[in-house]
Amino acid sequence: MSEEQRPRRRHHHVWQFYLRSWTSGGAIWCLQNGRVFTTGTTRIAVEKDFYKFHRLTAADERMVQLMFAKSHSAARRSFQSLLDKLMYPFRMIAAIPGADEDESVGKYLDEYTSDVLEELHTQVEAQFIPLLKSALDGDISFYDDQRCIAFLDYLTKQHMRTKGIKERVFAAIKPVGDADMRRAWSMLSLMFAQNVGGSLYAERKRRKLVLLKNATEIPFITGDQPVVNLQAMGLKTTSLTIFYPLSPTLALWLGEIDETCPFLDEGLVREEVISLNQKVAEASYQQIFANERAILQSTMGNLPGGS
Repeated sequence: MSEEQRPRRRHHHVWQFYLRSWTSGGAIWCLQNGRVFTTGTTRIAVEKDFYKFHRLTAADERMVQLMFAKSHSAARRSFQSLLDKLMYPFRMIAAIPGADEDESVGKYLDEYTSDVLEELHTQVEAQFIPLLKSALDGDISFYDDQRCIAFLDYLTKQHMRTKGIKERVFAAIKPVGDADMRRAWSMLSLMFAQNVGGSLYAERKRRKLVLLKNATEIPFITGDQPVVNLQAMGLKTTSLTIFYPLSPTLALWLGEIDETCPFLDEGLVREEVISLNQKVAEASYQQIFANERAILQSTMGNLPGGS
């Protein structure tokens, strides 16, 4: 891959294409650290080498395999295939005497580790583009056919890929022995997402997907944790009701098994929009986004501590 073709090392953990629905002239409003400002999508939810793949130790690989030992056999094969694919360059270079001391090899590994998982996320996003456009046009029929696989794959990976999830996991789970989840997380987040996505797909006939319409004067907001579990109670939450804003006027609601959507078919009322926006704000890690300054100023006043 040439330097011109390589993805920028500024990795976005919220998809820029998704955020366009909140932009005007390329600008979006952002609330961060008690300050409301306007900026471009290239400058938000981004970090250099955020998805960089770190070479795993033998202990790390054993940890990964143990974590998914009880997964479905097809899932375990998929995870092992991903692990082998990601580790292949390291294993090949280790088998060549003196290769790891070659400057060009070091440059290749630096580029490879920066790009490989970013490219996987880009592929997932590309498959979701037509489904996002369809939903924005009011059509969510993709949930009833094979396109549902790409939808759930994107939704669960977007949920797991964020900085907020990453930091909350690291704060809750400490290294065990010689294994370190920090080295493996960029890969593990994909595996966890695939496990959840597989469960959602198996349960799709009992989980209702609803397109929520917001015709009130209060727009939907979104944030750096845009896929929100409305039943979240920390990292050990077992129930899952997903709220995913698509634009200031549209959002997706994916219910728990056999859950009835609490919102009326004719559209949301003002109090419901305020409540859902509050859930998005509370789930966010550092940044909240909107198409209007005023809604973020109002949101700021309702956050714990008023900021």
